[in-house]
Amino acid sequence: MDEKICPVDIYIRVSTTEQAEQGYSVVEQERKLRAFCEAMGYQVHRAAIDPGFSGANLDRPGIQEVISDVKKGKVRRVIVWKLDRLSRSQRDTMALLEDVFLPAGVAFQSLEESFDTGTPIGRCMVGVLSAFAQMERETIKARTMMGKEAAVKSGRFIFPRVPFGYKRDPGPDGKNVLTPDPFESVIVKDIYQLYRQGLSLAAVWKRINAKYGHVIADGTIGQIIGNPVYKGCVRIHGQAMPGRHEAIVSEEDWEAANARMKTNRSFYPSSGLLTGIVYCGDCGARLGIKAQGRPGQTFYKRSYVCYSVSRSNKRMIARADCQNRQRYLEQELDAIVMKRVGELRTDPEAIREMLEEWELDDGQEEAAAISSELDQVEKQIKRILDLYQAGGLDLDEAKDRLNPLKDKQAALSDSLEEILANRPKAPPLEEIMESLKDFSSLMEGGSFEERRIAIHSLVDKVIVNNGEVTIKWSFECE
Repeated sequence: MDEKICPVDIYIRVSTTEQAEQGYSVVEQERKLRAFCEAMGYQVHRAAIDPGFSGANLDRPGIQEVISDVKKGKVRRVIVWKLDRLSRSQRDTMALLEDVFLPAGVAFQSLEESFDTGTPIGRCMVGVLSAFAQMERETIKARTMMGKEAAVKSGRFIFPRVPFGYKRDPGPDGKNVLTPDPFESVIVKDIYQLYRQGLSLAAVWKRINAKYGHVIADGTIGQIIGNPVYKGCVRIHGQAMPGRHEAIVSEEDWEAANARMKTNRSFYPSSGLLTGIVYCGDCGARLGIKAQGRPGQTFYKRSYVCYSVSRSNKRMIARADCQNRQRYLEQELDAIVMKRVGELRTDPEAIREMLEEWELDDGQEEAAAISSELDQVEKQIKRILDLYQAGGLDLDEAKDRLNPLKDKQAALSDSLEEILANRPKAPPLEEIMESLKDFSSLMEGGSFEERRIAIHSLVDKVIVNNGEVTIKWSFECE
């Protein structure tokens, strides 16, 4: 078939900083590309556009549409205005060419650089030019980072969000210099003072909002206390450096408040081994750790409690009338889960049965129905072709019957391909058994974070409801 009457995709991308540059706009790129296609006699199947997206990776909706068209055989050529519109990464550019375009017999063409991968010299040029595009991106990134670091080291505040308690200096260099806000800076001083007096973070938040009106968001008191900007510093890459702005609290007060917060966090660790995977069986909310007393006291204990019941974090409440009001002692619930993991380790047959259920997921029934219908359509097409060859149908009548069947065949094939591509894949049994093998040693000698990672790699959810505990494994099909 003549390539010029076959469809092509044109791809257009502009990053946020390029929107205003001459020749880079979406409208200008599309105009040039469509004019070229019209001159060459190409049919534009799709104009895929990624406005405001960086070319650093392929996580862009427009380029994903192009990849899908190529893999489904809907286009024979992909055209861009300039190579760096496709990607600024040499690795991504070559991956698209070698792993996507070329295996599908699809040519790639750039107008600005005047090359076409339909020829050997064109494929060579892409490698060279994409290397320069990547070098340009990395150079710009390095220069930008060096500029930011130099600005911070000179004491300037370069970040777009102004911390509570400050405002931009109205002077000539105000964009990068902070000055204390007359009202908010008083509140910040009060926060440090109240916390140093012994109030908890939650108590400070309640006292401040009751005194000044609701001025501080829930959960941000700790962030304010821990930010070195309030002692006159600016921070980059985790390091605090002297800033040009005026401090709101003294370095002594800042250090004392942060020393207390660090001590309290060691007394009241907020995370448990199961934090993040424990769910309420009644309302569906997560469960968080609640501590009573202090370590060393006889009545000290930590429990998992449904957020809808504890109401310690309003954003985590799923339903106000949750009936799962039981407190689950941390040690007891952790022990139940670890015991179930240990039992599973000695029962590979149970794991094998779970993996077999992956073949019975929700998409299986739909895929089977589509496959059956596709078989029927293909049989109808074959019968019509047989009739035509036997002289039972003339050409026009055969076309009239075949065209709707072929459209249906194409639609069903696309649907089946999408279902099969998106079906979850079961992990290998050997991989699961290896994780279980390492589990016991980690539980005995591993750090808290190592033990937490081990549990989370095996357990997807722990669902609790008034004493009942149900475990959903990470390798168990939903």
